[in-house]
Amino acid sequence: MLFAFLASLFLSLSATAGDAPDYAELTAPEQIQVVRVIDPLRLQLANGKIIQLSGIEIPDLDPNEPGERAAAALTALKPMLENKLSRLYRTKDTKRGRVNRMGYELGHVETAYETPVWIQGWLITEGYARARPDAANPEMTEQMRALESAARVAKKGLWADPVYAVRTPDNAAELVGRYGIVEGTIHATAMNNNNVFLNFGPDWRTDFTIGLDSPLRRAYTKQNIDPLQFTGKKIRIRGWIENYNGAFIRPTDITQLEFIDDEPQPAEEPANDLQDDQ
Repeated sequence: MLFAFLASLFLSLSATAGDAPDYAELTAPEQIQVVRVIDPLRLQLANGKIIQLSGIEIPDLDPNEPGERAAAALTALKPMLENKLSRLYRTKDTKRGRVNRMGYELGHVETAYETPVWIQGWLITEGYARARPDAANPEMTEQMRALESAARVAKKGLWADPVYAVRTPDNAAELVGRYGIVEGTIHATAMNNNNVFLNFGPDWRTDFTIGLDSPLRRAYTKQNIDPLQFTGKKIRIRGWIENYNGAFIRPTDITQLEFIDDEPQPAEEPANDLQDDQ
């Protein structure tokens, strides 16, 4: 029984490994030995340290009562990692993104097999995880998004569940009070008190809206991009959805927003501080 499970698992690994990941954004690998897979996101090392996989989330991972997919991911990861050597890649930024508030070290993990497996990529490919990079750990974002898109199209794992389906601006309100993903075309942009609002319909009082606060606007400005020029762009946004004049997402960093059709062009002039009734 166990042999059959392991054979099935490693056939799955071979089939889903795909192109080798590019770790150029990260540090050179550090050899680690995992002695315990605590849950699908946390690994305990032989030296007692705990590693948390960065850049992803397991939607049904509840510490007290893990969901079906979180439990399945844990079962699959144990024979892959426990009591085996692996490799840890970290952010190159030594000032942030290496340790979280719980004291867990953050990074990307790869098995040390002859054909290595990038754990974050495997979890996304199999539909156990969603990409969730942040400002402190933005590395590998594009690669994770590409794997997630493929898993979503194939309806692998969580993507076969309507609960996790990508919403449109018209039905984004179904996810109020939850973390989710919304795709749509920006109808208009506005500014109020240095905050930029991306509106997805003609009535900002009821339509889905994204609010970019001053720090995010400055982050785009550093890239010579003006968010007020996003009108007509088709985007995918992930984040916590609240009810504020309709469904509303206030992203905390620019990794949450992704352009589906094409990237915005650099602004020819700095954004004007136009006021709006938003």
